[in-house]
Parts: sequence; C-alpha cells; structure tokens
Amino acid sequence: CQYRVFGKVMMLTHTGVPLALRGRGIAAALVAAALAHARERGYRVRPDCSYVEAYMRRRPETLDLLGEP
Repeated sequence: CQYRVFGKVMMLTHTGVPLALRGRGIAAALVAAALAHARERGYRVRPDCSYVEAYMRRRPETLDLLGEP
C-alpha cells in the first residue's frame, strides 16, 4: 500500500498484491494497517487508489477519516 503524507493528510495512492497472492485478503490487511496508522497519527485520508476507496465505502467505520483536517 503506497501513500504520501502532506501535513495532516495521508494520500493512499496505490495498493497492489502479486497475481499469485490475490484473493487471500492481503490487500485488505494492507489497507486496514494504513488506515490504523493514519488514525493513530491523527491524519485525514484521501483515497486516490480505487481499491482503498471501495474498501472504505464498504466499511462505514472508516469514513470518519475522509477529508481535509
């Protein structure tokens, strides 16, 4: 899960898992860890990765992280 931090905003830019490992929940675990990191540090999240956007949309408990500080 690639990201960049600008001030208090964490931009999640890409999530990738090798083809041979897909379907095992690895991408979800990476995104969950990135969001936990953002929450611990008080960052707001900007999901520039379509996977992260879909992940957050399916998990309403993460939506409070969205937006600018």
